Amino acid sequence: MIKISGLALAFCLAGLTPALGQTPPPPPEPMAQEAIPDTVAIPAPSVPSVQVQTLAAPDVFSPGARDTGLGPDVWSGSAADMARDILPQIGKTPLSPAGMAMARRLLATGANAPDGASEDLDLASARLRALLALGDAAGVAAMLERTPGANYSPALAQLQAEVALIFGQYDKACQGADAVSSNRDDPYWLRLRSYCQAINGQIAAAGLTYGLAQSQKPDPVFAQLMGNLLNGGHGKVSASLRNGLDLALSRTLGLDLTPAIMAAPAPIVITLASDANTPQGLRLMAARQAMRFGANVAEVYGLANAQPMPSGLNKNADLAVPVPLDLSGLLKLQGAAAEARLLAIGRDTNDAGQRDQIVTNLLKRGDSLADFMAMARLTAPLIAELAKANAPVMAPVLLATAAVVTGDLETGLALRQTLPAGMAGDEVLVLDALLTLAKGPTDPDRDAVLEWLSRATRMMPGQGTLSRRQSAVLLTAALTARVPASVRTQLARLDTGKLDSSAARLFALDLAADQQLKAETILAAMAILNTSGSQGPRLNERVRIVRSLGLVGLGPDATALAMEGLIIAQGYTPALSKADLAKMVPPPKPKPKPKPKPKPKPESERNTYLSGA
Repeated sequence: MIKISGLALAFCLAGLTPALGQTPPPPPEPMAQEAIPDTVAIPAPSVPSVQVQTLAAPDVFSPGARDTGLGPDVWSGSAADMARDILPQIGKTPLSPAGMAMARRLLATGANAPDGASEDLDLASARLRALLALGDAAGVAAMLERTPGANYSPALAQLQAEVALIFGQYDKACQGADAVSSNRDDPYWLRLRSYCQAINGQIAAAGLTYGLAQSQKPDPVFAQLMGNLLNGGHGKVSASLRNGLDLALSRTLGLDLTPAIMAAPAPIVITLASDANTPQGLRLMAARQAMRFGANVAEVYGLANAQPMPSGLNKNADLAVPVPLDLSGLLKLQGAAAEARLLAIGRDTNDAGQRDQIVTNLLKRGDSLADFMAMARLTAPLIAELAKANAPVMAPVLLATAAVVTGDLETGLALRQTLPAGMAGDEVLVLDALLTLAKGPTDPDRDAVLEWLSRATRMMPGQGTLSRRQSAVLLTAALTARVPASVRTQLARLDTGKLDSSAARLFALDLAADQQLKAETILAAMAILNTSGSQGPRLNERVRIVRSLGLVGLGPDATALAMEGLIIAQGYTPALSKADLAKMVPPPKPKPKPKPKPKPKPESERNTYLSGA
């Protein structure tokens, strides 16, 4: 770690390269950003009509990022203390795609605050910080501009600075750092001011401010980046994308951001993917990550397809992908550029068999729900083409599943009709559950599908098969208003194992749903989802969440969560992601230290003992 000692640094810095004393080039214009979808776009159980109400006097929750359909009374009756407990936790741990979408939808809604919290700037900050963590930097920026009292809250001021840094608005971030009065000596503000001083040529002052920040709370990564900037950019240092300040430093130093993109947080990844000025290779890699965070940046893949592909074999090809001699060679490659090339071939080819091979390969190559959903969205046009051409496909259930969960019910039904009549394997059972959920609660075939699924659970050929059938019938029943008596009887006989969540946590969820509290129901669900990992909750908790969301009229969110459970049931993604599994592996036990051998007693002592003295 770089250490700087007081005033001595000011004199040492006087001889730095003159370039740092000059005004840096103006920052780039604010980057355009695609709107992040709030939910999976699928037909869902109908919701009660939203009553349009006039917002009360502007409060800290009144600014919204966009019209989410939840309405200004979504927080009505919800417990402010529950919001204070749960909002700060959102975004700190991985969420499933449907969980992220549901949280974004609530957090981006302009509404009256929970009772008694209309002036709670700390709660407003927790709300916006969670939304930023989930990737919606543009929404947070717009909401901050309209949040009453934002200039008086250090937490909101820090959010404003972070968003400005992410969008390259360095002057705005620096003005905020100068204007803040409360908590002015907080390490964050000291670091930001040292950066601002450096890029404005105040090198000696920057060194002193930097040294003060490091003495309060050492940060090795910031030390490397800022130390390199203060030394005139000499020396080797790696880019970091942990936050907006790291991004600004890395850009100012002209560092290659590519190695850091895989670990970058959602707002930075989505911003880089949405910016046309981002270098092509980096932008494509960012788009790959952004798709897994739920952003709609599929067009970046199309832009990459228009460029000639460089040569050079790379098994994890993100930047260098060969033009293969045959398709099988490309199908073995991983990475964003390989995926873009495969999508281009699938789009342009006249060979339906080749297109089917590409789609199937892409859908099967992921190891998480986020991977599957991203590939489903990217391949959706190709799947629709195959269905329209009535072309035979290798995995019709897989392709139908991908179509349905991305909102293309017509294609899903067309592929279902290609299956042999009377075919009733487990894959088909789960697909029929998906289809009836997509068609909504008014589907005339819903009772028949439920009865069919219920009968299937009475047969027990194996735990794996039984688990798949249980998922299908329970998640379908959770979104059915009136479940037939025979199905209810069979559901009561199922053994789904133990709960992962506490009875108290589930009771809080039930209470919120019983009292028709939309925001509180989402919060109670998020308390469970926050601890469930990127694949979402296990079946028991997922069914309870789906049922509760449906009861309060949050049909799209409930259906998206139910469909996630059915994707897992189909085996297209494991119940736990690799990251979640890694967290569950217990750390190796430390080896016991060898006991020290007793030192031999001096000869005089031994003789004394033996003599009995």
